[in-house]
Amino acid sequence: MRKSITLLLALWATIVFSADFKVDFHRKYQELQAEALFVNKQYEQAREAFDKLAATAKDQVAKAMWQGRSAIAMGLQEGQFENGIEAAKAISDQPYSVQAQVELMTAKKDYKGLIGAFGSEDIAAWPARAIPRQPKFPQDDARCCVLFDRGCAFIETGDGQAAAKDLDKAEELALSDARKFLIWRAQARNQSQLLKNEEKAFDANFKIAGLKSGGADYYRAVIAAAGYLSKQGKYDEALEILDRMHPYDQSGSWLGAGLLAVGRTLAAAGRTDKAVSAFRQVADDKRTSDNDRCAALLAIGETLAAAGQTDEAVAAYKELLAREKIHAQFKEKAQEALKKLQPSGG
Repeated sequence: MRKSITLLLALWATIVFSADFKVDFHRKYQELQAEALFVNKQYEQAREAFDKLAATAKDQVAKAMWQGRSAIAMGLQEGQFENGIEAAKAISDQPYSVQAQVELMTAKKDYKGLIGAFGSEDIAAWPARAIPRQPKFPQDDARCCVLFDRGCAFIETGDGQAAAKDLDKAEELALSDARKFLIWRAQARNQSQLLKNEEKAFDANFKIAGLKSGGADYYRAVIAAAGYLSKQGKYDEALEILDRMHPYDQSGSWLGAGLLAVGRTLAAAGRTDKAVSAFRQVADDKRTSDNDRCAALLAIGETLAAAGQTDEAVAAYKELLAREKIHAQFKEKAQEALKKLQPSGG
């Protein structure tokens, strides 16, 4: 409900303050209501609203746009996927027809079907087609949407090169930071997992880190970008990026993940005391997970051992092994480290 209210208010403000004084307020309100129904997953009511908008559209392109929205709303209803696809196929405007089919196939995770049907489609050659405004995407282009969805489908089917081509073109056509965020996230995944190109994965994560954002995907990108910079010996730049997620102000899992990343960067830079301090905060804070606390104690031991502070490292490993909850991987690493530091078993 909150999403629909936010959508209505945002779009209404756009209308009210528009320089176009000939705007049809009643129709705009109908459009807002239709999209609000869709956002709230009231797909049958949304479909009916989209059909009314299509029937009274000012031209054939606008009619096709609302027919596309109607087909998607139909296909997202339980048991109506095939009917939605058929309705989308019947749309005379190719970009809107294909976009509706691709969105439905993506929702169903029919990636092979999507590639089979539209893998060779020259999407970039289409004329521009607007997608009605939605909560996350104040502006969107049908070409961008289809290229993004097809790029993700190529990732899911293991074709990294084709995915990279689609996602790069989608980035060129993207009209909002929200859409770019999704594209960059997919680019980072593709470059890291399929193409094994750390530099290009970093480029995508770095772009995400440059946004004023938050949430799990944003924090993962920040940590990944900082990790790459740290490997390059650019420790201050890595710490600067990590500061964008405000690691010391986080709670729960991101408090642990953020401070572990800070500690590892400081340790790699040879700043032992500051690294141990960051790790210690994780180890002692009950808001962090058991695994993060164990990882922090292990990191303290490793950092101190690397700095030649053997007694302090031994104490950290023993503290880790004394924990009531400890994952086997941490236990094994701590035991192996103690054997090297105390070969006589002292």
